[in-house]
Amino acid sequence: MWGSQGLVRRFGDRLVRPGDGRYGAACAVHNAVVERRPAAVVYCRSEDEVRAVVVEAGEAGLGVVVRSTGHGVAGRSVADGAVVVDVGGIDHVAADRRRITVGGGAVWLKTDAVCEAAGVAVTGGTVSSTGVGGLTLGGGIGWLLPSYGLACDSLVGARVVTGNGTVIEADDAATPELMWALRGSGAGLGVVTEFGFRAHPLLPVHGGSFAVDLDRVGDWAGAVAELMSDPVPSTMLGPSFLFRDGVPMLSVDVAMHGPGPRDLARIDALRRLPGIMSDTVRPRSYVSLQTMIDEPSRSGLRSYWTAGYPAMVRPELIVALAGRIRRSPSGRSIVFLENLHGAYTRPPLPTSFPTREPRLSALITGAWHDRADDEANMDWIASVRDVLAPYLSHHDAYLNYSSDQKGTGRPDAPARLRAVRTALDPHGVFV
Repeated sequence: MWGSQGLVRRFGDRLVRPGDGRYGAACAVHNAVVERRPAAVVYCRSEDEVRAVVVEAGEAGLGVVVRSTGHGVAGRSVADGAVVVDVGGIDHVAADRRRITVGGGAVWLKTDAVCEAAGVAVTGGTVSSTGVGGLTLGGGIGWLLPSYGLACDSLVGARVVTGNGTVIEADDAATPELMWALRGSGAGLGVVTEFGFRAHPLLPVHGGSFAVDLDRVGDWAGAVAELMSDPVPSTMLGPSFLFRDGVPMLSVDVAMHGPGPRDLARIDALRRLPGIMSDTVRPRSYVSLQTMIDEPSRSGLRSYWTAGYPAMVRPELIVALAGRIRRSPSGRSIVFLENLHGAYTRPPLPTSFPTREPRLSALITGAWHDRADDEANMDWIASVRDVLAPYLSHHDAYLNYSSDQKGTGRPDAPARLRAVRTALDPHGVFV
């Protein structure tokens, strides 16, 4: 059984191994489909503890994976036979007018609250329980994307524990290739114990959702398609097809950062369309915006996600997706559309994230309770993918949105990433 006596003494009940009654819970991540048996799960509270675990695992010839919240649908934060370094206890957050400093295990809810108090912002997740680390290292789509790009676009520094236990203070002057890799495809390079983000001004925000009766979706399809093709500059628009209280509907999610009168007027025009069941779009605090679609009960469901980039959204696609959500065998699955525009297309620093032309994102999040329902739900996911297929470009999907994705869509990324990984982790400790 892995773990020296010194390590056992140091961590006590924060070192969980097979045979421990807590082992099953320690191995669990948000996606219940993921069932893996690591050699151990170690809950770390400091960078020194991370270093100790990584060094000892490497000496024992065991792989290491990093877990912040376990939110990622692909379950990359647990692996059979590896040591899981859980950094959830390293969750400090501080912010001033220039920089936001975030521990590797922090979630966006805590980060957003500290930022709001300081009057600053950075693009965070659309769900506040998401870990800062996993979202940023995979890119980071969030509500402030039109204003400030992806989360990784604001990353200006990091502390990284390498495969031999060395700590690198990374920034663009000293380690430009490492920073390039961390911005969009940095998972598996090491343990990031601290992120440093450029702080941006926090402007007034509006947000919420228009819940629309599916019987009236035809009245909305043209307006939604137009807003997706000609986006409001200050606005992240996210039409989604989902269930609320067992009722399938179209939910048009809106997040506006520093909107002008014309921006507000374009969104306000939606209020004149028929079929609105509820309207929660209003001025909000930043934390309220960041939590507006949170649904904690989705954790622990069986899930499969698949995504792609539509070249366009036509009214007939909106109508077709409305028809598909009606046929979902689960009342928990969601189909999201997102418009990626504005600052997303103008990254201020080099990133390993795929190409940045204006684009649309489509995400199918299948979610259900019982293993016996796997086949029916996977068949439904495939049927939605068939509806989307004629609209999709040939770009790879967004890394954080896929149960299967292994790399990025940049043709130069694999070779460059291999070079960075080899330099940081020549013995392949991180898996």
